[in-house]
Amino acid sequence: MFTLEPGHPYKAVRVRAGANAITVKQIPGSARAEIKTDDCKQCIGKKFAEKGKASAGAANTVREEDLPRGFRTISPTHGVAGIVHNPNRINLVLDDNNTIVMAFWE
Repeated sequence: MFTLEPGHPYKAVRVRAGANAITVKQIPGSARAEIKTDDCKQCIGKKFAEKGKASAGAANTVREEDLPRGFRTISPTHGVAGIVHNPNRINLVLDDNNTIVMAFWE
């Protein structure tokens, strides 16, 4: 919600986010966007496949190209680089066999 001063020159307002945009075409007015989230709970226990390494619909596999932009994998042999918190990033914790053992949004 935001307030505009009387006599403003705007005909509409568009707000852009990382995954969508919404427009209020009449001022005063309001708009609402449905947020589609996937907590990746169904990913746990499945193998993680890097981009191009698995075909679409491969059984028990989570393909990199099917995940939201900016996701992060955390494998047992690598640290976690950076201290930047990103609430729009999903993290996948992998075991030694590239199986997803935990998935969480920051």
